[in-house]
Amino acid sequence: MGLEVEINFLKDNKFEIIVPKSGIKAYIDSKSKIGDYSPCAPNSSELFLASIGGCILYYAKKYFQDIGISFTKLSVRVWGDWSRVPLQLTDIKVSIFTDAYINEERKNSFLRFVSNCPVHNTIINTKEIKIFLHQEEFQQEEFQRDKL
Repeated sequence: MGLEVEINFLKDNKFEIIVPKSGIKAYIDSKSKIGDYSPCAPNSSELFLASIGGCILYYAKKYFQDIGISFTKLSVRVWGDWSRVPLQLTDIKVSIFTDAYINEERKNSFLRFVSNCPVHNTIINTKEIKIFLHQEEFQQEEFQRDKL
């Protein structure tokens, strides 16, 4: 079972994310105001942190629902520090906020469960991301799209 997203350049610093399987679209934008232009979507680093937070939030909700712990408030905050060489986020932290009652006995179980979200597992277990350039294929694909 695979997972795929497509990201396309639109203009300036704006990119469109398309999930081919569902057709859902989202956007990535620049991180700051440039001239008269104000960003209207998260930048890629913010979206990266949002992926971690969204995954952990989903697993927190699942944990509570699966074992019958009631809650009305549930949110996460994710942050990290910038390292310059290499340029990357380091020391990423996630805080979970909820009104659910979790006793000390269940607290460690809860934290282990939410730490098993696939985004977190991917980050801590992926040693390499392979990047390929497909110039000719892209040009042919664009040509075919124009003909349709």
